[in-house]
Amino acid sequence: MKTRSQLEVTVLDGTRVHDVQMIGADLVDAELSGIQADRLNVSHANMRGAKLLSARLSSCSLEGARFETADWSNAILRMCVLDSAQGANAHFHNARIEDSSAKGANLIGVGLKGAKLTETTFERALLREALLDHAEGIGVDFRGADLTAASLIGARFDEADFRDADLRRADLSRGRFHGADFRGALLDGTSFEGADCSSAVFDVCAGPYPDTTKTHDDPGQVFDRAVATMLGDSLSDLFATNTGSFEEVGGYLRNLLLASGTTSKQLPDEWRQWTESIIALMENDNLDAVIETLFDDSIELERLIAHIGVSKEEMIDRLRYLIESLSS
Repeated sequence: MKTRSQLEVTVLDGTRVHDVQMIGADLVDAELSGIQADRLNVSHANMRGAKLLSARLSSCSLEGARFETADWSNAILRMCVLDSAQGANAHFHNARIEDSSAKGANLIGVGLKGAKLTETTFERALLREALLDHAEGIGVDFRGADLTAASLIGARFDEADFRDADLRRADLSRGRFHGADFRGALLDGTSFEGADCSSAVFDVCAGPYPDTTKTHDDPGQVFDRAVATMLGDSLSDLFATNTGSFEEVGGYLRNLLLASGTTSKQLPDEWRQWTESIIALMENDNLDAVIETLFDDSIELERLIAHIGVSKEEMIDRLRYLIESLSS
């Protein structure tokens, strides 16, 4: 067990700290910049206002610690536990947080600008009004996190898990979220302007797509969303149950124009011709041609059904398998 003064002297000497227990220690406003530590246990410690710039922590525990307004800029935390910590308005600008956990942590207003957060979980963490501009990471877990009014401008979180997160009024503009999962997330007022959400998964009628409930929207945009909803629901159900008739999809297509709140004459020729051709092919049992038409590149259908979570090639393989099963 080290005292606060001993720890500060150790940091000044440049000595690496190993296996030190400082549970519940008073480290308010401590000067610990540059600290290098392995398996340091400062769980439930009071580190409010502490300076930990360029700290290097590995396998350390900060569970339940308080570090409000502490400065962790340019720090590196690897395999650290920050679960249930209280870190409102702390600064982690340009920090690296890897393979770590901050489950249920209070990080309201935290600064993570330019941070790298690979394979780290913020499950159920409070990140309201957090600053994550240009932060990045692969496989970051934000499940159930409160990111209300957070700023993620230019952030890159490929394969991130945002399921059930609260992203209302958050700004994700110009970010990149390839393969991210937004199912169940609250997205009211969320900005995706200029964001790249290729292969990201959203609930139907959510995410960076037009709202199909607004009858004053452009008819083509409304129909785009209706097509995605129909295919996502009907094909997913067919894949899951492998029951019923594939021709039932034709019924959904026939009703699409009514569901979109518009008439076929108002739709772009491209969409009207596409829909009518599929209906005709289904009526003639020409299912191979239906598959080709469903994935007509001219209407970017692969993008529209991205929320199903499969590639175009896999979708075609599934459809062929399904057709063969239903025909046998």
